[in-house]
Amino acid sequence: MKTEIREGKTVTVFDNVEEMKWHYHARLCKDGNDSVAVYMTKMYELGILTVEEANKQLKLMGEPCEVKVT
Repeated sequence: MKTEIREGKTVTVFDNVEEMKWHYHARLCKDGNDSVAVYMTKMYELGILTVEEANKQLKLMGEPCEVKVT
């Protein structure tokens, strides 16, 4: 995971979907009411594992994050 500055905004870039899942899992552990963390963690548990789908959902949720496309 790394951060980049794009157009003046900080964007978190995950190396893969697994890393993204653990990031949101950690957020959920800190705040059980974090609705984005709940959603992203459940999405992973339901088997939505592709980079494309993860990036689509991150964008829909307004998260300044993406999974690196390899």
